Amino acid sequence: MISIKKPQNRTEAANTILKLLKEFWGDCVSVKIVANSSGIDFETIEKPFTIDYSMRTINGNWLPRKDGDT
Repeated sequence: MISIKKPQNRTEAANTILKLLKEFWGDCVSVKIVANSSGIDFETIEKPFTIDYSMRTINGNWLPRKDGDT
């Protein structure tokens, strides 16, 4: 489990939420975070790992496709 510290700004808060979601679902999840005066809402779309798709990892690197395209 990752350690959590109090965020200093909105960007850090959103990144903390993203890290928690990625910790639970893994790198192969698409996350949409929406915050407004009513509260916070997030939508996750789980994508099973498949080498047929080009995917971006949490550190920003692209995984190659099956045919070698990037």
